[in-house]
Formats: sequence, C-alpha cells, structure tokens
Amino acid sequence: MALGRRSHLLLIIMLAVAASGGIWLLYKSRSGIRLGTALFIRYTGGYLEVNLTHYAPDDSYIAVGRTEEQMRVGVFPSATVRDLIDSLNANITNLRGASEEEFERDSGLGHNLFISDGDTYEFLLLPNVSLIRVASGESAYYASDPLNPIPTFWEIFRYSLNHTDGAMEISALRFKEMREWLEKYSLKGVDINPSSERPIILIFKWTGCGCRIVEDKRIEVSIGEILEAGSG
Repeated sequence: MALGRRSHLLLIIMLAVAASGGIWLLYKSRSGIRLGTALFIRYTGGYLEVNLTHYAPDDSYIAVGRTEEQMRVGVFPSATVRDLIDSLNANITNLRGASEEEFERDSGLGHNLFISDGDTYEFLLLPNVSLIRVASGESAYYASDPLNPIPTFWEIFRYSLNHTDGAMEISALRFKEMREWLEKYSLKGVDINPSSERPIILIFKWTGCGCRIVEDKRIEVSIGEILEAGSG
C-alpha cells in the first residue's frame, strides 16, 4: 500500500511538471502582454518599411524608412516610441492563446511589426485580429483584438523628410571635401551603428559614367549634425 501511495504521488508530480508549460501560457494569456522599452522596432506593410533603432547616449531613436520610391532617415525623441508602446499595451485586449499553425498560415496576409525589448515580439496585423509570437526561450502564440499602429509609422516617415534633406546637405559638403560631386551618386542605403558617436551611416552608389568603377561612399553623421541641419 505504501508503494502504491508513493507511485500515485510521483505520478501527480510528473503530471504537474509536464503541465507547467501549459499553465504558464494560460496565466500569460489571462494576465496580458506588457511591452517594455524598445531597443529595436521594424514595421513592414504595404509600400512602407520603417526601422527604429534606440540610440542610448541621448535616449533617442533613429528611423530609417523606405518606400519603392524613397529612402529617408530621421531622429526622434524617446517619447515618440514610448507613446507607440503605450498605445500597443493599452490595445492588446481580449488576449487568447493561438497556435504556430495559425500564425504561419496567415503570415504574408497582413502587415508585420517586430519589437525587441530583450524579448522579441512579432505581430501579424490583420483586419479582424492581431496574432502575436513572443520569443523568450520557447515561442508562445497569442491573438488579440486588432491593433493599428500603421498611421504612426507613416507619420514617422513623413516627419523624416527634413532630417533627410539635412543629411543630404551634410553629405554634399563631405563629398566636396573629397573632391567629389554628390550629384553623381545616389543614396543606396542607411546603416546604423548604435555604439558610434556618428551612428548614422549613409551609403552612396556611383551613378555617373559607366566607364568608371567606383566603390560606394560611406558618410557618417552624428545625431547633433542631423538635428541641426534638418531643423529648417
């Protein structure tokens, strides 16, 4: 009889351990998802892609936005991203568990939002629901009432125009120092180096005479420079 009781107790313990993951997911689903300070954000959808990278030295965010026709770079105060995160936290409602199959089945149908705050959150933004994949160790999947942060990213792209113009003015001066002409190049891309004093790196490709092979030019710009040049 004593052996039977021990076996029964052991079985209960094993079942509890096996179920602990499901219990945690159920608790997480009921208690909600709370996003923290974002280190990196990427939005892709429709014709627009926007990346936001946290720049710790002055607690700002560097935005790089792209459409099929344009590329823009801008600098935004942390309050801009904090408002976005607060809005998402407030509107992640009626949270329920979802499955990996549901997430993968609908991927590509909606807009996509990726947020890293130490953990990573992937949002699939659909008209009637938002699906969320949380990666902290093992992935967990949820569904929420629909979220719509899309206008915020279009606003970020729109307000980046002045800073982009300022960055191009700075680049033109740097090209003259190299005895080159910016008009013979086009903006190919923007890299961000958060550990640099000049974290914004503008990459230009040669569009002049095809008779020359010219390497890409890289212009490094500081936050202060771009804010000053783009303040007009």
